[in-house]
Formats: sequence, C-alpha cells, structure tokens
Amino acid sequence: MRILKALVILSVLLIAFDSNAASQITHFFKLYSNKTTVFNFKQTSVNAMSRQKIERTGTLTIKAKKSMVFDYKNERVIINDFEAVDYRDSKKYTYKLTGFNKVLFLLFLGKEDINSLFDIKKIEGGYALTPKYKSNINKVYTYFKNGQIEKLIIVDIYSNRTIYEFYAADRRRTQSGN
Repeated sequence: MRILKALVILSVLLIAFDSNAASQITHFFKLYSNKTTVFNFKQTSVNAMSRQKIERTGTLTIKAKKSMVFDYKNERVIINDFEAVDYRDSKKYTYKLTGFNKVLFLLFLGKEDINSLFDIKKIEGGYALTPKYKSNINKVYTYFKNGQIEKLIIVDIYSNRTIYEFYAADRRRTQSGN
C-alpha cells in the first residue's frame, strides 16, 4: 500500500514538473513574438545515413508577430505563417510551411500556445518537445541561457538533425522593439 501511495505521489510530482517546464518554455518563446530580435547563428545539418555535415552561418531576424528572416552569405529565407520563401542564385523558391521551417515559426512566432502544439519535457540543461500534430519532425531540443535561446536541435523522423547555435548579433539591435 505504501508503495502504491509513493507511486501516486511521484506521478503527481512529475506531472506538475512537466507542466512547469511547459510554462517556462512558453514564457521564453513569447518574448520573441513581441519584439524584433536579431541573432547571429551557426547552423549545422547532419545527414543520419551518410553522416555528412553542412555548416553555415548567418543572421536571424525575428520580426515581431510577422516573420523570421534567415540571412546567409548567398541566400535569404523568409518564413511567415503561410510559407517559406527562399531567395538564392537570383531566383525565388516558395515552399509550403512544413517540417523544420514550421517548427521554427511555431516556436518563435506561432499564435497558438506551445503547450498545445508540443508535449514538453524538462531534460538536463533544456527541454525536449515532441509535436502533437502530424509532422515529419520527431523531436525538438531547446536550450536557454540567461533567458535567451542558446541552442535548438531539430530531429526529423529519419534522424537527420539541424542544429542552430545562437548568439547575440549586436546588443543595440538585439534590444530594439518594433
């Protein structure tokens, strides 16, 4: 009987802990949806089958309640709530908002509560998010430092990973509020 009581108490504590994790991560991401923010970032894409790594750097501008703009050396990708528009090689490519582009938009600018879109679990140093909606994304790992996003790892159903490491671009620009 004592073991059963202990298991019930432990279950209640774990549920409370995970709901606290959900409110914490929701708070962190809401900050980005309400002001324009600029980050430099390093993006590493890892193919699960071939282990091939592609690394790129750029600047991410989160335009409050509007869009995300990824500026790379020879490419610009604009993500809004409908599509991803890719400008490269003097051409424009438009894609339906799916996969990791959709995850990025939902986290940083989505209109729905993150808790309604993802199952959220606290992990060592961050959070693991599993989409509740139909997606080719298996898991998203988020890590914060001093209330700012530091690292984001998106893993698809084939175990391919896209890793974003963020760092402040320019303190004056990071704090601007549009």
